[in-house]
Amino acid sequence: MSKSKRFFTYDTPEGKQWGYRREYKGQQLRKRGFTTKAAAESHMIDAMKDVDAAERGEIRLKPSTVLDAYNLYKKHYETKMLVKSYRYACGERSTLKMIKEDFVDVVGGAKLLRLITIKDINDFIHRITFLRDEQGRVITDKHTGEPVRRMQPQSVQNRVGRLFGMLRLAQKALPDMATWQVPYLEQHKIKVNKIRTVRPEERVKLFATLENPPRSPSKFISDAQHAERVRVWRDAADWCRLLYATGARCQEVLLLEKSQINWEAETVHIYASKTETERDVPMSEDMMRVLRRREEEGLTDDTMYFPRARKPGYVNILEKHVRNAALLAGLDYGRSKHRTTVSKSTTDARLRNVEYNPKRAQGTHGFTLHSFRHTFVTDMLRALNGDAKTVMELSGHTSYESFQIYLHADEATMEKARDVIKRRDGNLTENDVPVVSGVAQSHAPSAGRKRPLASAARVVIDKRRK
Repeated sequence: MSKSKRFFTYDTPEGKQWGYRREYKGQQLRKRGFTTKAAAESHMIDAMKDVDAAERGEIRLKPSTVLDAYNLYKKHYETKMLVKSYRYACGERSTLKMIKEDFVDVVGGAKLLRLITIKDINDFIHRITFLRDEQGRVITDKHTGEPVRRMQPQSVQNRVGRLFGMLRLAQKALPDMATWQVPYLEQHKIKVNKIRTVRPEERVKLFATLENPPRSPSKFISDAQHAERVRVWRDAADWCRLLYATGARCQEVLLLEKSQINWEAETVHIYASKTETERDVPMSEDMMRVLRRREEEGLTDDTMYFPRARKPGYVNILEKHVRNAALLAGLDYGRSKHRTTVSKSTTDARLRNVEYNPKRAQGTHGFTLHSFRHTFVTDMLRALNGDAKTVMELSGHTSYESFQIYLHADEATMEKARDVIKRRDGNLTENDVPVVSGVAQSHAPSAGRKRPLASAARVVIDKRRK
């Protein structure tokens, strides 16, 4: 075959494309599928350089692309999905899909990772923040003229953090990216409503409502449907009681197995669902009573205390019923502004008629299921006189940075601080006058005695005299 360049074109469903054929140093270099002749020629030159490098004994690394970084990131999280819950896997797949469609496909999977700039990241932020039409234009509100948001600022910040996580993982794992610096983007952290603790009266009302679910006033609800509702609400009630007793995360309690219970030591071994920290937590009398009652009533199977949790999405069903029970009990549940709104498909007419209180919604935020974990940490710190190390071992925290989110001011201590602040007075009292006079006299210079000069000042005066 001739050693000269031989470029050719051919027709494909995507249009006309270029290819090349060449023999270089006894090796045939053939490649096709380029949109331009310049791209085909550039690829051919790189292939010739690889042949020369192999002849010299050098190792040439293929430049990493954006698609390589995405595939590495996707493989990393697909491995974590195998040991995590169904809900965790759904959230990760949604995030990976957004990064693929709104970043990788837009900038181009074949683009070199080194060429990613801060402009590409800013375009990604703008793309996921606002809704767009088919032409790619931002949709505006007809009444206000403002752009329509695609997701909340907190969610946007979370997705941007995941994008930077993909870039940092590529920097660590890909060999040709060791000297590459991830583009820097200064972000102002958005303040979100902090999760508060559950008050005792709220906890009692919620448990009582879940354990005694009222029958729906709708005439279309059959006895079988009501019995199913009673079973689900019973699972939700026991779930909430165990969350309060152990301070564990929602999935850690819902996937609780009988092998994790040590009845002799009265402890429960909790497998971490978010981190890799496992710990043994003492069981309270209420927790042991709940577990034994579930076994006696046949609500368990051979391995799990909540066997229905094997069904994907069961945690979402329980959360929905807990929210409905809290609304029926008149509790301030949820952290969003419109947390008292209920789906139109609900069959309970009482829930649809719950009045929305804007003052309460805009004031103190409500509690959630995760608030039981915050309540556990707060109660343990109060009972153990602030022994944070012991509480961190019970809650499964490995760093104080993540643990400090669970620190809340005690209401009783705050009331005591208010009383102390109110009693403070800036004016002098009869008891303060002798003390202030004594302090003033001790700092005043004695009469007839000059203030001694500093050592540096004496040296200057001595030089001048000479």
